[in-house]
Amino acid sequence: MSECAKALNQLLKGTHMGATLFEDLEVKVKDEKLKQLIDDCLKRLRKHEELLSHHVEQMQEAPSEDGGFFGAISELGAMMRQAVLDDEQDLVQECMKYMESAIKALNQFEQKQLIMEPMVQRSLYYMRDDYMIIYHSFHQYALLHAN
Repeated sequence: MSECAKALNQLLKGTHMGATLFEDLEVKVKDEKLKQLIDDCLKRLRKHEELLSHHVEQMQEAPSEDGGFFGAISELGAMMRQAVLDDEQDLVQECMKYMESAIKALNQFEQKQLIMEPMVQRSLYYMRDDYMIIYHSFHQYALLHAN
């Protein structure tokens, strides 16, 4: 597998893991506005999964279908943290942490400075924009609903 395909697959695994974490959080949310924000986030992450899978397939490789072994371990830890979250402020703070992790992962990917096709690069810019939009939506919610 090429270095670029490996790196994209790793990013895809993280995207799968992020989507799973948001799905788990969504069931705990009572506030309709926060549910709507998480649902929007999930739609964007699903689109990212499709884009990354497509790019990996274009490189003649098989895309990851889940977060992998380390993703499963991380999800288990996140589920344990989520178990003690019970108010909307805690939940939105967790959402913001997840998005900070996604932005960090994208930054680490870009620091590898792999040579990619222009369409792959555009998809990464698209993902970054989405991550920032999602993060700021959660941040705005947190500010408007502060105790």
